[in-house]
Amino acid sequence: MIDERLTIIAYSSIILFIAAVVLTAASGLGIAVAIAWNALLALDIEYYKLPLSVAENPFLVAASIIDVIVFTLLAVWLAALFFEFIKGLGIRERFQERKIRGFRGHVIITSMNRLGELVSVKLKEKGMKHVFIVQSQEELEKADELGVFAIMGNPTIKETLIKAGIGNAAYIVACSDDDIKNSMIAISAKAVDSRIRIITRVAKEENIPKLSRSGVYKCIMPEAAAGDSMSESIISAYS
Repeated sequence: MIDERLTIIAYSSIILFIAAVVLTAASGLGIAVAIAWNALLALDIEYYKLPLSVAENPFLVAASIIDVIVFTLLAVWLAALFFEFIKGLGIRERFQERKIRGFRGHVIITSMNRLGELVSVKLKEKGMKHVFIVQSQEELEKADELGVFAIMGNPTIKETLIKAGIGNAAYIVACSDDDIKNSMIAISAKAVDSRIRIITRVAKEENIPKLSRSGVYKCIMPEAAAGDSMSESIISAYS
């Protein structure tokens, strides 16, 4: 997604710059002077005085306006590249993991789907810390947009659960639409920390006994009411 936006910005800048050069050349200047002048203007660098008055020449006025736009696009493009570079260093992940290590009594949500987002909204309204476990870059970016903590990994793997702070967490919300996956998450979580309470969504009523045997504290169904029920179950424990 970000790469696509950067490509669009880059191509737009090139097209606009070419248009500005054409307009400048149309004012009567040579092509070399037109390219140099627009390049310096687009980069917001002091440039030499042109033999024509910019204010009196409509072509140069239009070119100047386009160059301002090109400068803005270049600034956005470079800023995006910088943040992509920082992201590549894993600084964000290390910062979030350090913050999560300081959490106490927080909630771990194992799926960033509609239900998981609903639970997140309810917890945020109550000022309760929570962490998403996501499994794609798109979900990680969505967590950033929502302003919530998230780590990337598989919620059935010990290392991921530890990064999410399971040792200090109060609850895990397993809200996948797959009962088998929720059962695996419950088994894995209990293997890491037997004290953790697990609230899970269940799609089929006949799977409730199986999930209970997996160590699930509470099963919620149907999906339409699961968000409110899960969050109320957590919130009531703190009141």
